[in-house]
Amino acid sequence: MIREKDRRYDPAQLRRTLIGIFGEEYETQRNQFRVTCFKCGDATGHLEINLLSGFFHCWKCGYSGRRLANLFKDYLGYVPKIEEYVSEDELRKPRLFERTTEDEEIVPFKGLPDDFVLFTGVENFQGQMALRWLKKRMPMENILKYGIGYCLKGKYKDRIVVPCREDGKVVYFSARSIADRVKPKYLNPEAGEYGGEGKGSVVFNLDGALRTGTAILCEGVFDAMHIGESGVCIFGTDPSETQIHKLSHGVKKVVVMLDYDARVKSFQVADKFSLMNKSLNIYRTGGFDVRCIVLPKGGDPDEYPRETIFKLIEESKPLSLDQYVATLTGRSPRS
Repeated sequence: MIREKDRRYDPAQLRRTLIGIFGEEYETQRNQFRVTCFKCGDATGHLEINLLSGFFHCWKCGYSGRRLANLFKDYLGYVPKIEEYVSEDELRKPRLFERTTEDEEIVPFKGLPDDFVLFTGVENFQGQMALRWLKKRMPMENILKYGIGYCLKGKYKDRIVVPCREDGKVVYFSARSIADRVKPKYLNPEAGEYGGEGKGSVVFNLDGALRTGTAILCEGVFDAMHIGESGVCIFGTDPSETQIHKLSHGVKKVVVMLDYDARVKSFQVADKFSLMNKSLNIYRTGGFDVRCIVLPKGGDPDEYPRETIFKLIEESKPLSLDQYVATLTGRSPRS
């Protein structure tokens, strides 16, 4: 995990600089500074700038990058002095912050394999093969948005690596095989490996769910990314108390949508959230809405068009007594 001393930017200094450039139109949330996107013209604050890393992304048009220099150059036509918004501790390190050329080396994420290579859209021959495999499953916009990469050697050789972030920090990752000969299909790190946490302690795309107030709960990262900003992954079918706690305290709506072969388990998971709802005694403030969806034609969520997924969510109903009984009897609920 990224420690306090490893911060590249001083949040207070950077925030003052951003206010001077963009104005203060929207409230800063969890070190994310929100502004109107000058690329697509969206005026609802969907362009977010991380005050710690400098990464930026528009949740409307997909405009994104990993260097503030690029953002400022696109908006202002020039790059202000880096010293104005980098912390004094960081300035003491022997780095060339003034470099703004396109061939600048990208600093690898912490908490990821040493052989991890970030997809940028400009890959070598082997990287292009991995990218072609991935682009069959999602648009390039999502690949850049989630900071996905790959490994062509080492323990995670021939695997797509999807980082899991919480509060902008990499805390875990999921490695998916892109070759039939490579088993198992998914290889997730053990707790503490590469400085990350165990899978029972993290929620993929937790930041997105907290922003929208809704968590569409899936088994895998590809299902969650397919659904969009509200899609989250628990890396399996049995959420831990830590995962339930993180979601229960931050969202207003939880929709459980596991793979079809885990349809009975999905009702049990939804019931866990209902029990948390009661144990927190938050009905006094309205509580949170818990729903459960069984995919109508089998398969996994990422095998359905997004329009179908959203329609199922829209037509879903709060967890019912019949669904609660289904968790005890092991049968599917009545339609």
